Amino acid sequence: NLSRTDNENVGTYDKDIIGTAEGNKNYAVTVMPGTFTINKRAITVQIDNLSKVYDATASTDPALTWQIVSKQGLADGDTRKMLHVKLIRKTGENVGSHAITGTYGNSNYDVQFTDGDFSINSRVVSVIIDPQEKTYGEADPALTCHLAGGSSLAADQSLADLVTLTRGAGEKVGDYTINGTSENKNYTFEVTPGTFTINKRAITIQVENQSKVYDATTTTDPALAWEIVSKQGLADGDTREKLH
Repeated sequence: NLSRTDNENVGTYDKDIIGTAEGNKNYAVTVMPGTFTINKRAITVQIDNLSKVYDATASTDPALTWQIVSKQGLADGDTRKMLHVKLIRKTGENVGSHAITGTYGNSNYDVQFTDGDFSINSRVVSVIIDPQEKTYGEADPALTCHLAGGSSLAADQSLADLVTLTRGAGEKVGDYTINGTSENKNYTFEVTPGTFTINKRAITIQVENQSKVYDATTTTDPALAWEIVSKQGLADGDTREKLH
């Protein structure tokens, strides 16, 4: 008759198997106890891949999850909670791939983890550049833009810090395109260009009155002259000759 104690945790139990031999009176049997070894139960855990859109905070991360994928699962009567699995993702809030790793706390198991991937995807934002205008010769006004309906930025961020606005070069009257660019990899900006208009400069010219004594010839006419009399004069750097 052989029996062992009711130990069920992983370990080596010396002299745990004992026996008796009393069924045959022709023998004097001495039973030497045996060792009973319980080995760790090997399982494989797959950490699930997860993703979210960039928002500059870990507080919106989805819950980290895992699954047992090995053919051999938990022992009868054991539950997932008994493994004491803890999942941790690599810190960082910028767009990219962040590994999810795991640890466990049950000495009866040999758990092999297959790491998961936590992807932070770029935030798609639609931007509309505001039209601007000025009068020829004046300084450019500030270029501005705004978010299209339905678009939003991460908390405490502003378009002015993320998008650089530039207009086509030129100072003559006409229309110039305003474009926007960004070097921030956490966003994908879909930009609707704007129009920068340079309007004509309005000035008023007074032609001076002239006179002479009749002499039957135009050769003696005085020089014809004019003056700019409007409050707004020529643009800086321009001369009267440029009016032609």
